[in-house]
Amino acid sequence: TGLPRFCAATTFDNYLAAGAWTRVQFNAADANEQGAFAPASGRFTAAEAGPHAFTANLAYRRNGASAPTAFEAQFYRNGAPAGRGRAALTGSLVDGVSCLGLGTVEVFARFTGADGYVAAADSLFSGRQLP
Repeated sequence: TGLPRFCAATTFDNYLAAGAWTRVQFNAADANEQGAFAPASGRFTAAEAGPHAFTANLAYRRNGASAPTAFEAQFYRNGAPAGRGRAALTGSLVDGVSCLGLGTVEVFARFTGADGYVAAADSLFSGRQLP
């Protein structure tokens, strides 16, 4: 099709300190048509203007006895939050089961109340240019 698209994963559990927005380091490209995704930085760069669709799934992993009160994620574009909204889970997070899905090119996440990890085994980031 000639349109850029990618699917990326992280090869390690990303540590998130409590209360701090932290870039999730997606460092392995499972697919990377047109080379628009850079695993070294975890960023997608659009080659041309036009609509793009992005998804991210982040899985929670407990850090010791920590018990975060919320797990939030949002996309960043050009180093700043990318507009409308963010995804959030609140309440009792289940280690290895609780997941967040984002539907707008970096992914940032944070826990509130305690620290934790974004689990490598069940987290992904993907995107594509729409025709």
